[in-house]
Amino acid sequence: MFVVESFVDELAAAAKQDPVAYRRALLRKSPRARAVLDAATTAAGWGKRLPAGWGRGVSVLYSGWDSYLAQVAEVESRRRERSAVHRVVCAVDCGTVVNPTP
Repeated sequence: MFVVESFVDELAAAAKQDPVAYRRALLRKSPRARAVLDAATTAAGWGKRLPAGWGRGVSVLYSGWDSYLAQVAEVESRRRERSAVHRVVCAVDCGTVVNPTP
């Protein structure tokens, strides 16, 4: 998944588009995927300024169980230390929930 989402980020950069806007355009025929993307990015404050040295990353996933997920991670890049993940916001549409036990 990391490879796919990283490549989508590269495509968005090559198209000189915001990564979220680019993904929204790709997902125009998938309202559930767009909805989780919108929910996660809204809750994370996508587009708001971050402190110097911080960045946001976004991902969208369709799981084989008819579920959609989106995440936004806020990461601080440090020169001499490991980077730090400060916050991850996740939105999930798990589809129809069925309890298979009687």
